[in-house]
Amino acid sequence: MIIMCLGIGVLGLIAGNTLGLFPFQPTQANNSEQTQIALAVQKTNDSGTATAFTFLDSTQASQAIASATAGWLLSDDDKDGLSNQQELSYNTLPNKRDTDEDGIDDGEEVNQRKTDPLKPDSDSDGLKDGDEIARGMDPLSPDTDGDGIPDSQDMSPLQTSTSTVDIGATQNAASQATQQAAALQTESAYSATSTVAAQLTLSAVHTANAAHAATLTAQAVVKIAYIYNSDPGAANDFKSFLQAQDYVIELIKIDDIGSTDFNNYRLILIGRDTGTTSTWGDGGGAQALAVQSSGKPIFGIGEVATHSLENWAWLLVGATGRMALKKTFLSSILVLVIGTALFM
Repeated sequence: MIIMCLGIGVLGLIAGNTLGLFPFQPTQANNSEQTQIALAVQKTNDSGTATAFTFLDSTQASQAIASATAGWLLSDDDKDGLSNQQELSYNTLPNKRDTDEDGIDDGEEVNQRKTDPLKPDSDSDGLKDGDEIARGMDPLSPDTDGDGIPDSQDMSPLQTSTSTVDIGATQNAASQATQQAAALQTESAYSATSTVAAQLTLSAVHTANAAHAATLTAQAVVKIAYIYNSDPGAANDFKSFLQAQDYVIELIKIDDIGSTDFNNYRLILIGRDTGTTSTWGDGGGAQALAVQSSGKPIFGIGEVATHSLENWAWLLVGATGRMALKKTFLSSILVLVIGTALFM
């Protein structure tokens, strides 16, 4: 009898394990797996939020650099009548009023006198441009009165000489003038070379900074496609609202979906006037397929796409993080989780 009872007990234990009557260990394993899944989801959400804020900070920094570069080009640091951008184009110094030190500001030489702002003696007659102007002579003519005697050797450079010209003295004067002019040209060439080299270096630095700023700005632009059908007014309202949040919005008529390259966009918005989930686009489904095959994040605006979210949706706006948008526009709910969608 005792042996029979023990046998029945062993058979009972085997049957219990086989039929799942003792589920304590499997239940603990299931709970552990669910905990690991929950932790992975939480880490993914935290990473997406941090990436979105980093993107916004980069956008603001790019805009600040581009604005500072444009402001510097339009200003006039040395107050000589030429903007910094004009100084770069003429190879003059933006931080020095008189680059060639001839006594005339760079702006006056370029805008009024038409003399060379990089050459102290524009007509190479041995006199600086500023000295000639002060004495009433023409800085662009080596012989102001046209009497055959260079201004630097002419006792009366503003009056034509009437006495007999001493050919020997004139030749000597011409030789001296030539030597002086050669010396001045050598000095001027050295000065001009140094000035141009400095200008090229400065220009290269500003050009590189401007190019870098432009690259960062272009990378920071977020283009969004908005597909609409029969309500262009609502489409333009959404466009104005989102552009105020620093996004670039392009409106696309539903009939133009087939000819649109969606690779140019980071996100696709579907207007509430384009149809419902059961009757959307053309009858053959080509338009829906074109949008879906773009590989871009797609969000619908309207009751069809948002009824499960009740009265609230979240939208990433500027540098302020997230802003709640309540159901107030055309009795629809705006669903634009753009900040997260851009990193999907």
